[in-house]
Amino acid sequence: MSFDPYSHSSLGEFAEGAPNLLWRSGPGNRREWFNTAWLTFTGHTMEAELQSDGTACVHPDDLIRCALAYETALDHHSRTELEYRLLRHDGVYRLLHESSWPFWDGDGFAGFFGSCTDVTEHREADRRLDALTSDRDALAHEVRHRVNNNLQALLALFALVSKAEVAGEHSALDELHLRIRAMAAAQRYLFGLDNTAVVLISGFLEVLLQEIAPFYTSVKPTFVANGSDLETPSEVAHNLGLAVSESISVISRAVRGPSPIPVVVQVDAGGVSQRIVVAAYTSPGFLVQDPPKLHRRLLQAYARAANCQADLHLDDSPGPRVILSLPLNS
Repeated sequence: MSFDPYSHSSLGEFAEGAPNLLWRSGPGNRREWFNTAWLTFTGHTMEAELQSDGTACVHPDDLIRCALAYETALDHHSRTELEYRLLRHDGVYRLLHESSWPFWDGDGFAGFFGSCTDVTEHREADRRLDALTSDRDALAHEVRHRVNNNLQALLALFALVSKAEVAGEHSALDELHLRIRAMAAAQRYLFGLDNTAVVLISGFLEVLLQEIAPFYTSVKPTFVANGSDLETPSEVAHNLGLAVSESISVISRAVRGPSPIPVVVQVDAGGVSQRIVVAAYTSPGFLVQDPPKLHRRLLQAYARAANCQADLHLDDSPGPRVILSLPLNS
């Protein structure tokens, strides 16, 4: 299909009879235009939305799933269908159903055109109907919803890593296995807590590393307690754990040497900063190189979902490190 996304006829083809939120992205998957309905919904100007790439208002728990879906669509120039929460101008998250289509111009693939519909009331009506059934049925519905979201993320992740394997990336399927194991370990730890309102990060990371450390071959990750600790909501803790796991994977691809490299994970909550440091300790003879682009993208996605900033320092002495900086109110 080839069309002009700015023309009235093209907009009518996709949005006739519905107040849809529309957007357009370029060939690099960066969004370049939003319609008036989108701007009214978010309360942002066009300039503000373009600077944030339209993702600033996406719920943190939905960022990774959306990012992986968009990456897969870009790789295959394929249509996508997904649901995610978007922050409305009044501070309320609304559930949107989004469909996006690739389009082409005279020079080839030109980007995507997306249409979002607010389905909050529809989904809430579904939940009210489910509430009329037994508690077991309501629980099964929630479990199905969560499992479906996790499967979408895992399938999209598998597609990306499988592509890297075909392209010759080293041990891509082993790395996928590590990521899935980290997800399972984090879920298992959080599910076993008596109180999941807040999580002490040090204990969580120590257990997580014990679970995944034996499966690394080029690095030897350990958690080192220093008296500092952080309390975070369970959703933040889960994403922080995955960000730490991905930080270790990034470092494992950034350093090469004759023997496994020690990697230390520490929580630093003293003073005016709150951060987690993942640091490698190299010696002469080790080579430091730029990690694959996929690893960087996943690290940043996990960090955004945890509402923190991830900074990779390849030239640090005595070795590369990743610093995950959290806001003080985490």
